[in-house]
Amino acid sequence: MSEDTFYVSNKACVLNDDKVLLLKTHEEEWELPGGHLEHGEGITSSLARELREETGCDVENLSLVTASTNSDAFPDDDYVTLFWRGSCKGQVTISDEHTDHTWVSRHRLSSYSLKHGEALRDLIVSVADW
Repeated sequence: MSEDTFYVSNKACVLNDDKVLLLKTHEEEWELPGGHLEHGEGITSSLARELREETGCDVENLSLVTASTNSDAFPDDDYVTLFWRGSCKGQVTISDEHTDHTWVSRHRLSSYSLKHGEALRDLIVSVADW
């Protein structure tokens, strides 16, 4: 990859009843749903596709909250990560990319082992507007 090339990734704080949706990885860590854009794909269509694939539900009321480049939460120099907030329409059904899901309130968030540690916890609190 050339020095001036980067990729775009989407992550979403899916909120229902003041709880955020977390997905459990095969490495036993928790993360937000989302993923990378595929070649030729638009940002919002990529986000909708990733959320449907990973959660089985359509997410509505999506709004872009912040972007991160090479942050503590997502330190990969080759990616810009866009963070969204929305709500889930329907029941969550996870794909084989994850082993479990849960809805977590702010006061319980610190008891979960997050994929990107405290930096992700702080980002979730900020994006969820708790």
